[in-house]
Amino acid sequence: MRLHTSAFAARVRQCLARHGYTWILLAAATAIAYPTWLSPQPMSLDDLGQLNGPQRSLLAWFYQHGHLPLWNPFSFGGQPFLAAGQSGPLYLPNIVFLLLPIAPAMKVSYLFHELLAAFGMYAVLWHFTKRRLASFTGAITFVTCGFLLGHQIHTQMFDAFSWLPVCFWLVLRVLSRPTLTRVCALSAGFAMEVYAGHPQVTFFVCLLLGLYTALYWLWHRSRRAAAGVLHVVCGFVLGVGLSAAQWLPTLQLASYSDRAAANASFLLQGSLPFSGLAQLLSPFTAGGGYSGTPFSPEVFQALYGINVYWEFTCYAGVIGLTLATAVMVSEFRRHHAVRSFSILTGFTVLLALGANTLAYVLLVDLPGFDLFRIPARYIGLTDFLIAVLTGVAIGRLERYDSLRLRRWVARIALGYALICIVLRLFGPLRTAPAVAFDVPVSLLVLTAVVCLIPWRAGGLRLRRVTVRPAAVVLASLVTVDVVSQAAGLSTLVLAPTAPYVNEDPSVAFLNQALRSIPDNPYPFARALSLDQTPVSQDRTLSERIPVLNGEDSLVPAWYTANINVTWDDLTLLAQPDVQAILDNMDVAYVVTAPDDEEAADNFLYPNGWEVVYRSNEAWIWKNPDRLRASWVAPSVNHVTAHTADTTRLVSWTPNRQVWQVSGPAAGWFVLSQTYDPNWVATVTARGTGQGTSGRGASGQGTPETAPVRRVAGVLTAVRIPSGSTTIVLQYQPKAFRAGCWVTIAAIVLLCVWLGWAWLNKPMTKQGS
Repeated sequence: MRLHTSAFAARVRQCLARHGYTWILLAAATAIAYPTWLSPQPMSLDDLGQLNGPQRSLLAWFYQHGHLPLWNPFSFGGQPFLAAGQSGPLYLPNIVFLLLPIAPAMKVSYLFHELLAAFGMYAVLWHFTKRRLASFTGAITFVTCGFLLGHQIHTQMFDAFSWLPVCFWLVLRVLSRPTLTRVCALSAGFAMEVYAGHPQVTFFVCLLLGLYTALYWLWHRSRRAAAGVLHVVCGFVLGVGLSAAQWLPTLQLASYSDRAAANASFLLQGSLPFSGLAQLLSPFTAGGGYSGTPFSPEVFQALYGINVYWEFTCYAGVIGLTLATAVMVSEFRRHHAVRSFSILTGFTVLLALGANTLAYVLLVDLPGFDLFRIPARYIGLTDFLIAVLTGVAIGRLERYDSLRLRRWVARIALGYALICIVLRLFGPLRTAPAVAFDVPVSLLVLTAVVCLIPWRAGGLRLRRVTVRPAAVVLASLVTVDVVSQAAGLSTLVLAPTAPYVNEDPSVAFLNQALRSIPDNPYPFARALSLDQTPVSQDRTLSERIPVLNGEDSLVPAWYTANINVTWDDLTLLAQPDVQAILDNMDVAYVVTAPDDEEAADNFLYPNGWEVVYRSNEAWIWKNPDRLRASWVAPSVNHVTAHTADTTRLVSWTPNRQVWQVSGPAAGWFVLSQTYDPNWVATVTARGTGQGTSGRGASGQGTPETAPVRRVAGVLTAVRIPSGSTTIVLQYQPKAFRAGCWVTIAAIVLLCVWLGWAWLNKPMTKQGS
C-alpha cells in the first residue's frame, strides 16, 4: 500500500513538472475568456434567469430542509422535479449551491466547468500529440467555442457538455490500454455527465463516443482493438448503472410526457440554416465583441431566421477551422484518428442542418434522435471536433514542421478568405459590421503568410528544446483569436438584476397573499401568469410561490392538452371552461402585463376578476370564486361539485401529504394538484362504512392502499369510504427506487473492481 502511494505521488510530481506551467497558462486564458466570474453583476439571460437559477435555489431549499428533491409543488400545479433532471438534483458539483448564495454559487459552478472542459480537452490532445503547445491550443479552442458560449444560458447543458472531453479522454485511455481501473474511471465520468442533467447532451456524448469507438474498430480490426472496444462497452454499461437513479425516472417521465409523440415540425424546429455556417468564419455578424457595434438579436433574426442566437452560435476560431480543414485533407489517409474525426465532423454538420438536408429522416424517425428538438445543437459536436483537429494540426507542425501541411493551411486559408469576400458581397456578411468581415479576412491572410514563410529548417534550438516557429505563431494567433472573441461574447449573460436574486414587488405581494388565504392551505393556492410577467416561467421558484406556469422540458401530456402555459397561454385561454379549470387548480390570482387588454376584456373582467395590485411590470387580479385545495366529489363524472368544509390538511412536505376528510357518504377525494402516476395513497377509515377495498368495515383504522386516478383532465383523485377518513399521499416513483438499487449495486461492483485492481497491482519502488 505504501509503495502504491509513493508511486502515485511520484507520478503526480512528474506530471506537474511537465505540465504545470502550461496548465497555469490554460487556466489564465480560460479565466480571461470568461470574465463574468469577476463581475459584480449576476448572470441572467432567458433560461439562465428564468429556469436554471431559480431551480438551483429550490434544489438548495430541498436539501437544507431535509427533503429529497423528488416532487416540485411550485410549478405546473405540481411536477416531477428529480425526473425532469434539469436542476441536477444528484449532481455532486451542485453542492456549491448549498454552500454559497445563489449568485456567487452560479459563477463558481461555471468557472469549475470551464476549467473542467479546458483540462479535459488538454488531456485529449496530449493523448494524440504528446505536445504541450498543441494540447493547450486545442483546449482553449474548445472551451471558447460558440456552443459553450451560447449555452451559458442553459446551465445544465453547459455542465453536461463540459464532461464531453473528459469522457472522450477516458475512452481513449481504455482503447489504448484496457485495464479495470480505466474502465471504472470511464464509468464514473460518464455517470457524472448523466447526473449533470441534460438528456440531449447525454445523447450527444453517447453518439459521438459510440461512433468514434465503432470507427476505431473499423480501422484496426485486431484482437487488441476488440478488447479495447469491449472494455469501453463495459465502462458505459457500468456508467449506466451508476447513473440509473437519474436516468430511470427521466425515462419514465418521458414516456408520458408531451415528448412521447412529438411531431416532425417540433423536432426539426431550430435547424441550422446553411447561412448559419457563416458564423464559423465570423463570430460577430450581428454585432458585439470587437465589431464596434452592439449585438442585435433583431439583426441576427434577419440574418439567420431565428432570434435564439445562443442556439446557432458556432464559432470555433477561423484559424482553428483552417487548421482543422487542412489536417483533414492532408492526413485523412495517413492517420486513422483524423479520418474518424473528419467523418464525424461532416456527419454532425448534416445533423445540425436538420430540416435543410436529408438528415431530417434520422432526426424524425430514428429512436433516440426523435426525442430532442433544435438540431442546431449538434453543431456543438462539430465545435468539439474542430478543436481536436486544431490541436492535432498544431501537433503535427510542432513535431515535424510538415511542409505539406503548411501548404494546405495556406491554400485553405486563402480559400476561406475568398468565401468571406463572396459572403460579404452576396451573403449574410453583407450587412455585418465592417470589422466583423475585416478581422477574419486579415487573420486568414496572415495565416497563409505564416505558412508560406520559408522558416529555418529544423526550427530554432532554445535550451535543448526545438521550437517550430510556424507552430508557435499559428498557436498564438489561434489563442488570441478565440480568447478575444470569447471575452466579447461571454458577457452576454450578465445583467443588472436576476429574478433569482432580486424579488420583484409583485412577487413579494403574491408571496404574502397566497400564504394567508383562509381555509386554503399553502402551497395549493396558486397564481397564474398570462404571458410574460415577473412570475412567468420558473422565476418564482426562488421564493417558492406555487404557480400554474413553468418552464421545463418534460411536461406530462395531460398538462399540455388542458393547460400548457409553459411558454404561452394560448391552450388555456382556448378552453371553453377556463374559469372552471382555474377554480379546480386553486388559482387565486392571475398576473398580467399592464397592457394585456385582450385577457382583461375577454376573460378577467367578464368573469368578475378584480385588480388588487398594479405596477409598471404587472397587474394582479383576484379570483372572485371561493376556492378549495381539495374537496369530496360524488363521482368521477362530477368532480367539480365541491362539498363544503369536508377536508383539512393535517401535514405537508413536498413528497408527503396527510389529509383529514369527514363526509356522510363515500366518494372521491379530489386534490387541486396535477396528476402524476407515481403518487401512492393509503386510506384509513375511522367511521362506519365500507373500506376502500369494499370487503368489510374499516372502523378499526387499518390503512388500505387506494388507487390514485386522473380526473377532469389534470386533477388527482382518490376513492374514499364514508365517514371520517385519513388520506396519506406519498410521492414514490418506482423508477427512482429501482434506479437507486441499480446505482447501489453498481457502486458496490465499482468498489470491488477497484479494490481488486489495487490489490493485484504490481509493487514498484518509487522512481523505478
